[in-house]
Amino acid sequence: MDKAWWGRVLIRGGYSIARYFAGHPRLELLQECELDDHLDSVFRKR
Repeated sequence: MDKAWWGRVLIRGGYSIARYFAGHPRLELLQECELDDHLDSVFRKR
């Protein structure tokens, strides 16, 4: 996946994915919980 041409357009990493969704006008970030190996993000549809 890392060497495939389409791998460059994928969003990877918990923070990058959460920021992508947070940028959507119809979603509101309610809470985030950061743990050692992952990030939980809760969104609400506006």
